[in-house]
Amino acid sequence: MTEYADKPLTGRGVFYWLAGFFAVIFAVNIFFAFVALDTWSGLESKDAYSAGLGFNKTLDARQEQRSRGWAGAVRAVPKTDGSYELVAEFKDKRGEPLSSLVVMADVIRPTHAGYDRRLEMTPVGNGAYSAVLKLPLDGIWDVHLNAESAGDAEFYGKSRIYIER
Repeated sequence: MTEYADKPLTGRGVFYWLAGFFAVIFAVNIFFAFVALDTWSGLESKDAYSAGLGFNKTLDARQEQRSRGWAGAVRAVPKTDGSYELVAEFKDKRGEPLSSLVVMADVIRPTHAGYDRRLEMTPVGNGAYSAVLKLPLDGIWDVHLNAESAGDAEFYGKSRIYIER
């Protein structure tokens, strides 16, 4: 037999075991909270205050976009060299292709900072625009499209693509 078998479990022993258990849980939780706060600030933009002040302008621009009836779609087409061709297509209210736009695409990794890309898309005809997309990670990416016409009309759209090699 061991030396512990001869000692009875008392209320004091139960209290010490229970207090020790919760002290370990509390210490681990504090450690994880500090690690979490040190590794990610939680900020999505550098100047959130100014962006918040301009939000009404953004809402007005989105309403104007809806009244124009423009539609945009984006897709990622795999290429043989492991890259992708990012293709965006734009149509007006009647379903006619929109040409002569200046199109920029921001490709954003929603789970990791530092992998974002900004692409200038070139027209390929019939309302379609494309750019070569080389991304370092597989998985889900957000695509933010910004298109401007010569008449100062703007289009903004968000889409999500899945990249798999």
